[in-house]
Amino acid sequence: GSLSAGDVPAFLKAFDPAMAGYAKLKENVTGLVAQGDVQSLIDPLEDEGDGRRRVEQFHWTLRLHRGQESANFTRREQVVKCTAEKQGRNWRIVQLEPIEFFAPGL
Repeated sequence: GSLSAGDVPAFLKAFDPAMAGYAKLKENVTGLVAQGDVQSLIDPLEDEGDGRRRVEQFHWTLRLHRGQESANFTRREQVVKCTAEKQGRNWRIVQLEPIEFFAPGL
C-alpha cells in the first residue's frame, strides 16, 4: 500500500511502543514519508510460531516517489524479520530487523 505523512500513526500502531528501537523506527518512517509518497510491497517468506508469538520474514520493497513524475522513484528491497506477540486481542510487532530499512535517504 501507499504511505504518506498522515498514515504514520496508523502504521506505528502495529508496533509495541516498548519495542527496542521504536523511537528510531518512528523517526525513520516520519523522515522517509516527508521525502515523498512511499509505496510498500510485502511478500511473505516465512511464518513460524503459535497463537501467542510468531516470527515472520518478508521480502519488503519500498518505492519512494518524488514530485509528480511517476517514473521519478527510488527503490529499496530487503528481507525484513518481524516478531509479533498477541497483546490482549491484538497482535503487536515487538521486534523488527533491520529498523534501518525504513531510514530516510532512499
